[in-house]
Amino acid sequence: MLLGFILGVLISLLTLIPGLHAASLLMVVLPLMGTEVAISAACVSIGCSSMLGILGTVKSPVTKETLAMSDVAVKLAHKGYLDAVVRIHTMSVWVAFCVVSVIAGVTVFSVVVGENILWELSQLVKGVVPWILGFVLVGVVLRSSRPVRTALITTGGVYLGFWVFNGAGLRSNPWVMTPLLSGLFMVGSTLSLLFSHGEALVLPGDRVNHWEINPETEVKGAVIGCITGFLAGIGTSSLVALVGGCGDEEDYLALQSAADAANNFFAVLAFVLIGSTRSGSAAAIATIANSVSAFDALIYLSLISAGLIIGEKLLRGLSSVGEILPKRLLALVTLIGTVCLCYKTTGSVGLLVLVGAWLLGSQARAWHVPNQALLAVMIGPVMLYYFGATKILLG
Repeated sequence: MLLGFILGVLISLLTLIPGLHAASLLMVVLPLMGTEVAISAACVSIGCSSMLGILGTVKSPVTKETLAMSDVAVKLAHKGYLDAVVRIHTMSVWVAFCVVSVIAGVTVFSVVVGENILWELSQLVKGVVPWILGFVLVGVVLRSSRPVRTALITTGGVYLGFWVFNGAGLRSNPWVMTPLLSGLFMVGSTLSLLFSHGEALVLPGDRVNHWEINPETEVKGAVIGCITGFLAGIGTSSLVALVGGCGDEEDYLALQSAADAANNFFAVLAFVLIGSTRSGSAAAIATIANSVSAFDALIYLSLISAGLIIGEKLLRGLSSVGEILPKRLLALVTLIGTVCLCYKTTGSVGLLVLVGAWLLGSQARAWHVPNQALLAVMIGPVMLYYFGATKILLG
């Protein structure tokens, strides 16, 4: 158990390196461990990474050119509000954990009395899932300030995702998301840093602020995260952008932080209670956990809470560190490592997917299209599958 705790924390610390994700590392490491150690490592890592993820985001390499396209947390940190970003994120993650814990308790109780609320709900929503996914795609286009360009990027994303999951021979490959997501969101920013004429920006000194976050915002974000964790194919950023309704950057940060955390926690809960993997971390657990019971959900959440406590302590300690690693060297190592990993796990087809996703992501940034449109690579294929269109399109 202690070894699992240590391993989970180490994996979480490694995710501070841009391009390295806890789910990918877990899928590499867990099969080499015993079941008890692996489960402990996975759950502790999920909790710890949920805290440290914000630090990896705001301290990732960024230049004056790339700052304009960065997310809210990065922009606030580079305005001098790093302490506020850490505080808002920490509070939001704990709220998300509480919401998921309540859902877990109610669901476990329903299983004890002979009903499985989560399973029955999953059967009920299957018929409406494709319509929800379609609504998300249409909403992303309509809410964009450049709807025509967003529609073109969304269409390209759907085509790319459909080809990757159905025509490229990678559908059964557990690493299929690695070249796809790396190309969309990591390669472009890394190349921009490497070939930018400007030096990487340094976080300014902290500014005093008195922001008060509405608790309803955090709960709302947690509920959004649970929904995205339950419905395959929907990303938190897409749903937050559609239903957020927040005018202030700090409120948006709280909403996104709570949604991301709840999505990770709830995905593990869904794996235990309905046997469906909704995230990379849950898929990693599924590689070593052959049989689970409803009560395992409570054990998993207890381990996640331990990871949250450790992650919060590390987050507050590391947030004062000026620079974790040299930024340009870090970007180069990350890029080379990603290319090697894609080739090792998915072959030459994976490299082709990586390049295609990078070109699509680069075009989206050049057109100032929101990142939510790029998630069509996942939403589109899932929507077509549930509509029954995949078999028709494949002949």
